[in-house]
Amino acid sequence: MTPGQLLRKEAEAWLDQAAKDRNAAKALIEIEASRSVFHSRQAAEKAIKGFLTLHQIQRRFASAPGRVTPNFTIFTAQNQ
Repeated sequence: MTPGQLLRKEAEAWLDQAAKDRNAAKALIEIEASRSVFHSRQAAEKAIKGFLTLHQIQRRFASAPGRVTPNFTIFTAQNQ
């Protein structure tokens, strides 16, 4: 498998996970809104990760499609 194919496969894995979270959010919207919001955010984060992976954009978090606890570094004017 070429490096480009590996990147595409990893990006597709992120997007598949994002789609699952999006579907969960849709299913929960009327039943439990707070959980729907959680899954919506997860879907957005995973879709962004898929985009960044595909385009080889550096990111500062430690996570993988099977591990949903990202470790984000937040930059502010004080800690840059």
